[in-house]
Amino acid sequence: MDADDSHPRAALAPVFIVAPPRAGARLLYSVLSQVDGVCFRDDNAPDSVDQLAALHPSSRDWTSGRLDRDAAAAISREDGDRLATVMLRGARDRDDAAVPDGATEVTLLEASARHALRVPFLAQVFPSARFVLMARHAGPSVSSLAEAWRSGRFIPYPRLPDWTGQRAWAYPLIEGWRELADREPHEIAAIQWQRVTDLLLDDLSALDADRWTTTSYEALIQDPQDAAEQLCSWLGATWDRELRPPLPVTASTVSPPRPGKWRERDVISRVLPSVQPTATRVADLIGVDTTADTASPRAASSPDTARASAPGLPEAGFGSDYTASVPELLRQIDASVLVSTYQSGRVILARAEPEGGGLNTHFRTLSVPMGMAVDGNRIAIGTRHAVTTYLDHPRVAAKLAPSGRYDGCFLPLSSHTTGDIRVHDLAWAGGELWAVSTRFSALVTVGGEASFMPRWQPPFVSALAAEDRCHLNGCAVVEDKVKFVTALGETDAPGGWRDDKAKGGIIIDVDSGEIMSRGLSMPHSPRWYDGNLWVLESGKGEIGVVDLLSGRVQTVAALPGFTRGLTFAGPYALVGLSEVRESVFRGLPIAQRQARECGVWVVDIRNGSTVGYLRFTGSVNEIFDVQLLRGYRWPELAETGTSMSDDAFVLPDVT
Repeated sequence: MDADDSHPRAALAPVFIVAPPRAGARLLYSVLSQVDGVCFRDDNAPDSVDQLAALHPSSRDWTSGRLDRDAAAAISREDGDRLATVMLRGARDRDDAAVPDGATEVTLLEASARHALRVPFLAQVFPSARFVLMARHAGPSVSSLAEAWRSGRFIPYPRLPDWTGQRAWAYPLIEGWRELADREPHEIAAIQWQRVTDLLLDDLSALDADRWTTTSYEALIQDPQDAAEQLCSWLGATWDRELRPPLPVTASTVSPPRPGKWRERDVISRVLPSVQPTATRVADLIGVDTTADTASPRAASSPDTARASAPGLPEAGFGSDYTASVPELLRQIDASVLVSTYQSGRVILARAEPEGGGLNTHFRTLSVPMGMAVDGNRIAIGTRHAVTTYLDHPRVAAKLAPSGRYDGCFLPLSSHTTGDIRVHDLAWAGGELWAVSTRFSALVTVGGEASFMPRWQPPFVSALAAEDRCHLNGCAVVEDKVKFVTALGETDAPGGWRDDKAKGGIIIDVDSGEIMSRGLSMPHSPRWYDGNLWVLESGKGEIGVVDLLSGRVQTVAALPGFTRGLTFAGPYALVGLSEVRESVFRGLPIAQRQARECGVWVVDIRNGSTVGYLRFTGSVNEIFDVQLLRGYRWPELAETGTSMSDDAFVLPDVT
């Protein structure tokens, strides 16, 4: 069914926000309704599609709320035009101006939880329609959906026939709904979330790539300004307002958000394994290789540990402790520690207080920070969409209060937009900044006019495609050249590495393309240090050294967490640990251990003993990278767009 140019539908260019239930579609709608040139309906307006009798589920014997291409072909031209009229009714722009009569092009924002089941229908009826997928990780989504079911507030069909459940049906009507009447809310929520999400992802992937894009609840909460600017760029609009967290709650909020809220419901952790395949699809799309985990109880801190201060973390829910040996080591080597934790959207600076003092943990907010590289007075950090380089400016540091405290101030120097290429390890080599693009299974360099410059791929990968074929993730530099890389599988199929996570990992010699080591358990963070190649077998929670002749990895230490992020100081290795997520790491050796810690562990590489740790609790539970800032005991890292970076002007010397 095609639109006639003489009808309002021909002028309508809808932008549909589609999402699994409780993924934050209404929150995104409230943000995008502030875009200049975009029209929208009142937030309380009834669902546009269900207002037409021919499209209402009752016309299909209440089978479900699903509408596909066949449904689009079956409705009359008049009903299609009537739908456009309903959607335009009461629409206005951000300045409260109504859509003018006779408008030839109207960009209309639409959001309804029920649209998640209608993508093929909407795409066919409105050929110019585009879609924004709002995604959210499985744990909080299912928890929030179960909470919404209990609230009794989100009832699309109050008189749903044949429904005998204890509570009225909430959110989209999925196929097989009658069979769920005897289930508990959290069980229905898990089944509903999985079916809607799988269908939505399949439907969107069937569209032309330029008709849809994605963002996430996590990205919007962590950096609303960046998320809004990215979406506006895709829409061809300009974002001209300032957004700072926290965003206001919407009318669909059941209870105020707070860190770790969903974890308080033990029943949710029992249903998460049943949705794991779908949860993994969502995690891959969002760009963070995590799904909602089930936190295990922690061991009590030992008597010789202390609490770390964290003035840079704005929200509650963070905690840490450390052994006295950690600040003492940092004072001895005249350094501080830089830690990236993409899961919480933070970079953490661990700094030793003056002689006899403790450890300070200082937080800076970035969008999904992962790989980092340090080269003297400069730092590079890979985030969700860009790689940003920071440069130390001593004269700025000297002016920070309290006077004399700061010995470095790293200001943003440049940011290169890469797009979501899943930047993992970063390294400077040969005068260039190299990155491991996990999504494209490639080593790339950053800079110039392109998003990135492909430089090398494993010989078994046949194409440069955004398909994460082998989960290339780490690189080691030898004599100023990228020499070794790690990957989780020797595969050429999209996501094929997942089939053998426990022992499919490999190390590759970049120069020859030869696989020098096989059978590793999720290897990460290869590093060349003191004439040896070191690697973390994350799936075992181990650090080891590689025999370059045989390819065997000799274990040096087994640690109480998922090992990822590695740097060295003299005879010590600083190793990042992340909590083990049962739903993702089931079947790996590390999953069998009882201790599940997150933080930075200090290991004596001469004997494998643990000599200290900085342990995180609460809102930080996954680490990606660990770097040392040598020569900086108390540095500052300025966030882009803050007053510190906006008001610090570095000018050239004038003679």
